[in-house]
Amino acid sequence: MTQICSAERRVLLYLDHDMVFIPINIRETQWYLAVIHARNMEIQVLDSLGTSQDRKDLTDSIKGLQRQIDMISQRKELKDHRWPDLQVASWPLREIDMGYAKQTDSSSCGLFLLNYIEYWTGDELSDSFTQDDMSHFRKKMAAILLSSELNKRRGCLLYKNDKEVDSGSPSDVEILENPTDSKKRKLLHVLDDNEVVYEDEEGPITQADLQKWFVDDWDKRTPVKVSNDGCTNDFLMVGLSTKDMPVTKAESIDVLCDYIMAIEDDTTLEMTWV
Repeated sequence: MTQICSAERRVLLYLDHDMVFIPINIRETQWYLAVIHARNMEIQVLDSLGTSQDRKDLTDSIKGLQRQIDMISQRKELKDHRWPDLQVASWPLREIDMGYAKQTDSSSCGLFLLNYIEYWTGDELSDSFTQDDMSHFRKKMAAILLSSELNKRRGCLLYKNDKEVDSGSPSDVEILENPTDSKKRKLLHVLDDNEVVYEDEEGPITQADLQKWFVDDWDKRTPVKVSNDGCTNDFLMVGLSTKDMPVTKAESIDVLCDYIMAIEDDTTLEMTWV
């Protein structure tokens, strides 16, 4: 009974208007507008991508509406309405050439549809618009939605109130101390070329060795190809931390600050670091 009452309200609402606008979505890829034009007894199709041979989604929707009209007409007499004929499924489909009001990108179909609804008189568009107008209209839509009477948050703050804020820190961004302040921290110790950094099974490794391996010979190396399967977190972290030489938060900050202080490019330094 609830579904019948809902269908009855919908049918009576449709029958009380000369034109009914029905947005149609094609497999989540394209929106277009179908207009039930009662005075002309036709279904008009306004598609920003042009005409199409297949309108099965639309014909299925019209058949569904016809079933609802038939169901309600069996329960009560439908009179005093604007439609000259209730056999809407028999009305012809007419593709409307939108001329200049067509999209040239792949993401503005919904915006064109809304403009069609606003400016379509049943015979023509009462205002002109093109793809270039959609960039402005996209921003206008945000203002329309915010100020709409249907917006339950209209007039409220755009951020959560005190009762809605989660407990804890108000920010997940930590501000590091100024690394250029010598009183706060000092640069990492700069090694001489012959000074041993550490030793492995093959012997001592000096600062000069690191310079040769990771700087001088870097451009000459053969690129290492890593498959998608091999690009795991462990693989990415191998250069940052090992069991023998863990990287703590403090050590990471030291390395990060030293790296920033070593940058000599002004453009890079003007970037916001997060």
